[in-house]
Amino acid sequence: MQAITIMLGAAFLWSLYPLMIAYSDGRIGGALMVFIIHISCGISAALFAFIKVRDRANSWKNIVAVTKTLQFEHWMYLMLIGLASTLYNFCFIYAMEVGSKIGSAIIIEGWPIIAIFLAPLLVTKSWKKVTVFDVVAAFVALGGVALIMIEDSKNISNIFATDAGLPTNIIIGSAAALMGSLSLAASVVLSSEVSNRLSKYVLKEKKHSLACAFIGETIRRIVALPSSAILLFAFAEDMYTDSAGIALSVIIGVVIFCIGSAAVTLALLRSSSSTINMLYYASPILAVVWLYLAGLGTVTPLIVAGGCMVVMANILTIHKNKKYHLEPEIRTTPEKSL
Repeated sequence: MQAITIMLGAAFLWSLYPLMIAYSDGRIGGALMVFIIHISCGISAALFAFIKVRDRANSWKNIVAVTKTLQFEHWMYLMLIGLASTLYNFCFIYAMEVGSKIGSAIIIEGWPIIAIFLAPLLVTKSWKKVTVFDVVAAFVALGGVALIMIEDSKNISNIFATDAGLPTNIIIGSAAALMGSLSLAASVVLSSEVSNRLSKYVLKEKKHSLACAFIGETIRRIVALPSSAILLFAFAEDMYTDSAGIALSVIIGVVIFCIGSAAVTLALLRSSSSTINMLYYASPILAVVWLYLAGLGTVTPLIVAGGCMVVMANILTIHKNKKYHLEPEIRTTPEKSL
């Protein structure tokens, strides 16, 4: 399956996230939801990995053998992935509480642009060079996402406004949102490199598969668990829920965070261009559609204009990269041992 199709599938799954969050409003605290999502995502990823791995006996032996060779810097690398994942959640919650919700959301949604530049640096595989055209297209797509989030022309003047109207809050909220965007991009790219090495050294695959993506996602959630627990205690007021809140959190963890994240990883590993991340921007467009169909949102001229910008940017990027065969190429960067 082509990387483009996989990434669009991931965008579809992640587009359901705002709808799920809307349904969970008042049913469960944000920090508790994050904790349950991590647990359900990790357990389901481990189960899916068990199902997808063909030679389980040899794969398990390879995992044990590789684990024994891990040195201090490798464990620190894994801990960094967990910290980045939890830091994103913390920054997202904090930025939305302190600063402007619209402004913070727009900044955080800039993570695919950051990932476009991080992936060639941190994932050891062959990559096509990022061009000026790619960068411009990415910012056009982000601009479209911004219009979708603004929703109405009357909100333009209040993009970075707070209820208190304090400049300090705006700066702090924006800084937290930027840190969240960097953390999310780092978490996605770093965990993709883990899956990349699992594919080569543990599963010994000729082509990246869902198995390596699910194992990588399992590791990602395990290393994020300690910092997620700390986040939960830091927001003790979020320790409330009901059966519906728990059910929604589990669904988000399994369907969106597990399958959706594994799809993002697989698309990134199978693509020869890091601009594949831009296709994620189809997610906000679909999210608006689901909210509208559920009677929880409206469609305005700004949303339509923003959607057209995102679609145009993605069409141009897909057309440009079609000739590059977005499937894996021969590795040209020096291989790194575990």
